[in-house]
Amino acid sequence: MDVIRWIGVFAAVLMLQVSPVSAQDPAAQAAALAAQQAREQGQEPSPTAKAEAAAKDAQARQAEEAAAADVIYRTPREVLQDALVGTYYLVGQLPGGGITYSGKVILLRQGGRMAVVRRIGGEDLQGKAEVRDPESPDPILDVTFDQGYAMNYSIFRDMDGYPVLAGRIRSLDGSLPGYETLFFDTQFKK
Repeated sequence: MDVIRWIGVFAAVLMLQVSPVSAQDPAAQAAALAAQQAREQGQEPSPTAKAEAAAKDAQARQAEEAAAADVIYRTPREVLQDALVGTYYLVGQLPGGGITYSGKVILLRQGGRMAVVRRIGGEDLQGKAEVRDPESPDPILDVTFDQGYAMNYSIFRDMDGYPVLAGRIRSLDGSLPGYETLFFDTQFKK
């Protein structure tokens, strides 16, 4: 009896190596398991069950190939933009003065571009962001706000791998720069 069970396990492993089933598709796994169990019991799966299993397996492979192609053809700029998307806690000092403030910043991707919303004390600033030198060891996030402010953030990682952005904020009127640091909100779900 043990020999027959081991032969069945061996056949199942061999079948998975020859015809892999996506770990992400439970329906394809269930169909393959049902077909394998029918073979173990000496029954041949129905033609409909075989066709369904083959179709689900093909779908799973196509989905995996599409996901792999999406990752393969992304530029370093796109990879970095995706890593920066999220909500951040903001701590800063106003340009031209010593007044400190805190708030939130949201970085979004809109197609190939990034949008920024910065909220401090109920006031929102909206703007655009662009990653400069994404392949360098010291990439920069350039931000311009519609209300007349511009920023250059250096991009770092904290000990847990989350983005931290630190930089200068300046008014376009030429006043002294202020400083800001953004800490990624780990409660935010991408």
